[in-house]
Amino acid sequence: MRRLVHARPRLQYLLGGAATLAMVGLAAAACQHAAAVQQLEDNAKRTANAASGSGGSSSSDTSGSSTTGDPGLPSGESFMKATETELTADFTGDPVVDGANRMSCGDTAYGDTYTSDPADQAEAQTLLGQMTIDQKVVQLTGIGSPNYEDPNRWEDIQRSYDDEALNIRGYQWRDGPHGLNLESGLGRDALPENYSTSFPTSVAQGATFDLDVVYRVAGAIADETVASGNMVMLGPCMNILRHPYWGRAQETFGEDTFHLGRIATAFTLGLQQFITGCAKHYLGNNIENQRFHISANMDEQTLREVYARHFEMVVRDGGVGCIMASYNKVNGVKSTQNKHTLTTMLREDMGFRGFVLTDWWAMPGANDGQGPVNAPADLLTAAEAIQAGLDVEVPWALNYDALPALVADGTIQESLVNRAVLRVLEQKLRFNSAYLDEPIGLKQPTTTYDSASGSVRNTEAHAALSTEMAEKAAVLLRNDDGVLPIRAATTVAVIGAKINYTVPSDNPPDKVFDFARDAALGDRGSSRVRPNPALTVGPLAGITAEAPQGVTVTAGETAAEAADADYAVVIVGLTAGHEGEEYTGASDRRGLSLPGGQDMLVTDVVAARAGKPTIVIVEAGSVVAMPWIDQVDAAIMAWYPGQTAGTALGRLLFGKTNFGGRLPVTWPAMESQLPVFNEGDSTQMDYFIGYRRFDELGLEPLFPFGHGLSYSTFRYERLHVPCAGISKHGILQVEVDVRNTSEVAGDEVVMVYASYPGTQARRSKKELKGFHRVHLEPGQGKRVSIPVRVQDLKYWSDASGWAIDPTVTLQVGPASDPTLLAQDVTIQ
Repeated sequence: MRRLVHARPRLQYLLGGAATLAMVGLAAAACQHAAAVQQLEDNAKRTANAASGSGGSSSSDTSGSSTTGDPGLPSGESFMKATETELTADFTGDPVVDGANRMSCGDTAYGDTYTSDPADQAEAQTLLGQMTIDQKVVQLTGIGSPNYEDPNRWEDIQRSYDDEALNIRGYQWRDGPHGLNLESGLGRDALPENYSTSFPTSVAQGATFDLDVVYRVAGAIADETVASGNMVMLGPCMNILRHPYWGRAQETFGEDTFHLGRIATAFTLGLQQFITGCAKHYLGNNIENQRFHISANMDEQTLREVYARHFEMVVRDGGVGCIMASYNKVNGVKSTQNKHTLTTMLREDMGFRGFVLTDWWAMPGANDGQGPVNAPADLLTAAEAIQAGLDVEVPWALNYDALPALVADGTIQESLVNRAVLRVLEQKLRFNSAYLDEPIGLKQPTTTYDSASGSVRNTEAHAALSTEMAEKAAVLLRNDDGVLPIRAATTVAVIGAKINYTVPSDNPPDKVFDFARDAALGDRGSSRVRPNPALTVGPLAGITAEAPQGVTVTAGETAAEAADADYAVVIVGLTAGHEGEEYTGASDRRGLSLPGGQDMLVTDVVAARAGKPTIVIVEAGSVVAMPWIDQVDAAIMAWYPGQTAGTALGRLLFGKTNFGGRLPVTWPAMESQLPVFNEGDSTQMDYFIGYRRFDELGLEPLFPFGHGLSYSTFRYERLHVPCAGISKHGILQVEVDVRNTSEVAGDEVVMVYASYPGTQARRSKKELKGFHRVHLEPGQGKRVSIPVRVQDLKYWSDASGWAIDPTVTLQVGPASDPTLLAQDVTIQ
């Protein structure tokens, strides 16, 4: 059927889902957006050559070779991307440039990357004007209430209804923080394959500290999403990792709110080259067990600075089109009905202009929100939610089917329903997914979909990208006497236990994981991804394939099988039965110890080898206890490294590529250094978490946030911050000269921290405010300029709202010495 509103050429915004918008200084407040619409339109037209959605080009390649040919995240002030300049000689002056060369700096134009397109708004308004109240509810719900006698009622949970009368397509939702989940949904069980690319999990993505590779991986996931006919990717998952016990630690990017915001924004921009991203789980969702019922309690400063700040970044810097409200309560109020978080914070403070949907069954109700319906309670819940700012209920219309009755009896104004519908329609129009007779998305996918098998095809380039990310994510924790890379060896033994585990939600539920042979893909919950076996490479296969000629690789699961080899590589870790989403039976961890006698296996291998090198590789979603760390020669944190992990590990072990990953978490020396994880029905969320807690309490971790070794060595030669003073709406360009002082090419991660001497507020001793991963050939030096927005230095005051301290000290260096170079700046 021909739709009633005709298509017309529309600007495509690359940042926040389409083309890069030049910044026009919208940082002051959300209410200023409307006045700048025309200027944004004009600026976007001037950048029309970027509007094809190609992703632009970066000013320099900082990540080595790209396996996909995509240059990565667009450059420019709009995303505050660092730049690099080649150095021709060592810097011989003062390592901290000061004095006459510094000046007072004023405002720099920057603001949100997404402002509503007036044409989209007008078209949405026209569509709304043709809708009955029942048609409006179709836009705000999944499918209808199911037959509760049907044991398969949980299958049809990934879609909303089409409105055929108006030719409006219903949403097709897909999970996928590290790949497209094709296993769930109506009719999926009958399909023989459901294959898509399984990339390293989100915490591994965070460990790369590489915005470009995260952007490219998200683009690949979105490509496969569009190819398979889906419209919204439920990612990034970006809850702060406050404690390693959290079962979904693997699904987020790390423990630091600034790092989270930057990585999540790069992921969002990658997704939104094609389709709508949906940042989750907003907010305070950091405990998995009893997630429907618990309350995350915190004071306002903690709420704003620690648990919400990264969501503001993905809104303002990423222009995300959708936010998912979480299961839990915040300060005793359900996230789906919390007006303070959904309206006061998200819309009025952060300036969010997309739509908010529930997590699946996140509304309160019987059977953890899954029904059956209870009419009186549904009326109350629906009224509270629509008034609080919730727009869409999924997957079933258990509460929002009451909206027509609430409007009819005057309990709520129909304008609230209209507001929510307009938000949904605008995003459908923004991402070219509104109409049934038009293709989905802003770009044509490179992959294809085979409906008979249920699989995405032509994914070889994406498998290669998965290898690249796994290489960049691996963290070399320890390397005594340079035992790695493996040299002068004729035999290498790959040793790993076979661990029995259970995932009750899978069929069959009982499984065995072979650490030596199987690719570690992570949780089997909503983020599960099933890769093509033909494109999957486990550790043994990958290490064997990458071994130099003349090296024999063997496998086993006992110390005796490693005794005579020149090198032993012991692979340990966790499985989908030990950490994961609540409904899979895994949920949160109860401690940091490895299961199945794996610690004893490591100790026995070391004892059997009489001093010959032993390397341990850990595959897990977060930190684990390592009682054997002082006995082994090298240790690697590989996370859950995706479908081609074996290739990446083989290349790293034999020195074909170099380690450059850094820890996005603090690794405690003992569990007693960690805060209380779960206090029951309500848990107090602390202001100081991660490295900020360790700094505040004077604790010494086993490995600090940002730790990671390399086969290369680096020297920091110079720091220059041109601005001695700067306005509150300015950008500080922190210039650092870094040189590779070794004969091995490698990547260094430059980190910029801020501290606040003389502050009267509760503040961390240091806070990450910038980072950049730079590739350096042997002897090469580069000047890295990392932009730091003054507004990123803000803190929350209950008396005056957001505030900025008058003096900041910027500290630059690697994780091992983040205060290597420092310079003060006055905020005017």
